[in-house]
Amino acid sequence: MATGKNYQGRDGDLHLIDKTQATAGAAGTPWGLRMSFSQMDLSVNYQSRSEEEPRLDRERITDDAHVQIGSNVNFLEGTEVSMSLVMSSQETDAFLEFAGVHWASQEGTSKATPNWGVKGTPAIGLVSTKSRGKTADGLYKGGRIDNKGSAIVLPDFADQKKVAIDVEVIWQETSGVNKFGMRLKEVYFNPGDQEIGEAADFVTISLSGMMYGEMERITVFSRAMNVLTSTLFV
Repeated sequence: MATGKNYQGRDGDLHLIDKTQATAGAAGTPWGLRMSFSQMDLSVNYQSRSEEEPRLDRERITDDAHVQIGSNVNFLEGTEVSMSLVMSSQETDAFLEFAGVHWASQEGTSKATPNWGVKGTPAIGLVSTKSRGKTADGLYKGGRIDNKGSAIVLPDFADQKKVAIDVEVIWQETSGVNKFGMRLKEVYFNPGDQEIGEAADFVTISLSGMMYGEMERITVFSRAMNVLTSTLFV
């Protein structure tokens, strides 16, 4: 049974990041999209390790008997991520566009659009974080650490309509004094697994994705360029 982290009923901010290097602002700054939410529930499973396979000497325990690492396929597989949150209805389309849901499902204008993007900015399109060699800050090399402690640069999706983004969440504690958050790297949202319920003043979104990178704690968001305004987030 899968195990992981669970957070419930918090208010805060959601920050999405792609791999594109913005031409405006500071060099090496990726594009991002940020929005506030309420009542978020988040669940992230832990990545499993490779199975260990015993090897005997002609079915006997001798000095040649040993244990070896089995298949590494688990390092290439995603771990499940799910979240539900409430946000402004005005932010929903931009959120789904940045997450690549419209692009992958070929909804609306995405059918005729050669690039994955948000409201035409940047014009060249966004770039998936899957298969990247490093982040904008140059510190992150690959999505996983293998059995020998080496960083793995994960291969890209075979389907070019699939894209991954980094998802950062910072919650406000009940006291309103401290903030805490999580960074989920290389997350893919399958269009067929997302649910949206629209009311008069807000939208409830239930998301289900696969995380191919690392998960780490944060207290501040990564530096990024607002994809809607071409200005740096502060």
